[in-house]
Amino acid sequence: MVPIVSVPGVDYDPISYPDSKLDCQYFDMDINFCLILQSYQKRIQLFNCHISELRWAELKTMSEEQKQNLEELVEELKNFSESYDSLSTWLAQKEKMVSVLGPMATEPAMVNTQLQQVEV
Repeated sequence: MVPIVSVPGVDYDPISYPDSKLDCQYFDMDINFCLILQSYQKRIQLFNCHISELRWAELKTMSEEQKQNLEELVEELKNFSESYDSLSTWLAQKEKMVSVLGPMATEPAMVNTQLQQVEV
């Protein structure tokens, strides 16, 4: 054990002043603790970087899936638009044809004539 020197007006703390072998051991333990702490801090940083990379990869995968879904939706919208245009043209033609036919005939000969016009 280190003897405590008593000087009037001065408080001596053996842990604060590594003057003895015991104090040096505490000092070495503090240094070892700091080194271990730094090592853990580096590991935490690496772990955080790894987590960030995993999140980035997950976000990238999700965005690629969303891109694929949007491309499919655009293709479906093009098909719908083309079908709508085609149907709209066909419907306009049929409306014009029906207006040309006039009222529905009641005589069998006229009904056959109107049926032939509609089929063409």
